[in-house]
Parts: sequence; structure tokens; C-alpha cells
Amino acid sequence: MICEGDSMAEILDCTLKLITEGTKVTVNVKYIARFSPLEMFFYENGARFFEAINIVGMDSSDVLSGNFKVLAYFPTTELPVLEAINSSTRRLNRDRTMVVDRAKLQEDTNLGDEDEIRCRITISPLYLPAEATAWTNQEILLG
Repeated sequence: MICEGDSMAEILDCTLKLITEGTKVTVNVKYIARFSPLEMFFYENGARFFEAINIVGMDSSDVLSGNFKVLAYFPTTELPVLEAINSSTRRLNRDRTMVVDRAKLQEDTNLGDEDEIRCRITISPLYLPAEATAWTNQEILLG
């Protein structure tokens, strides 16, 4: 299954898992990045690809139209595309985890309201015009 998004690189099987422990939330994002033969060629000739994951709060279905609030974000990192090149499937399995304060994920103004959380994954090639963007599933944090 391809996650929501449309571009040269594919972002497949996106999942989000939130685990609340006291005042901390562990945010886990998993997905598969699949690179086209052209992107692999670009990489072998000096192009680099970077991953950005934003933790997003949303209250309605219009998040895909851009009406969302970034609550926190994973540090941007260069993707180890060489691992995909060495794979027959051109796929790179990604598993990112970080711990954030529960208060940072409080997207609703009223305490006790549930917070609807998704992550937006973007793969951007350095010095190339195309990028891939996809959304994980939505998880609910109890208020």
C-alpha cells in the first residue's frame, strides 16, 4: 500500500504508534522508502536525499489541504540510500522513534480533549526538484 502522496519516490506502509507514559509520549514512525532507478542513478552520482517527519495535530479531515499544526518534529536526517541500492527491491526500511513531552502534543485548547495526531513524512532530494510526501495513520491521545 502506498501512503497518501504522489511523486517520484514512494513512501510505503506508513504507521504511527504513540505510547504515553506519565508526562512523556513515545512517538514511533515506520515506513518504507522506495527509490526509482533514476533516483538511484542520481544518488550514485552525488545526489543526497533527506527525511523530514513532522508530528501534526489535526481536528478535521482537511489536514491534507494544509490546515494542520506542526506540534513537534524529528531531526531532519540524510537517508542511507546506499542500503536501498544494495537491495534488490530498491527499498529502505525506516523506523524512527523519539520521546516528547505530552504537553507538546496538546493540540486542543481544553484539557481533557482528545488530540488527533498524524505524522507527515517528506523525502527531499538535495538539488533536485521532486520530493515525496506521505501521511501516517491518525492516532488519538486521550486528553
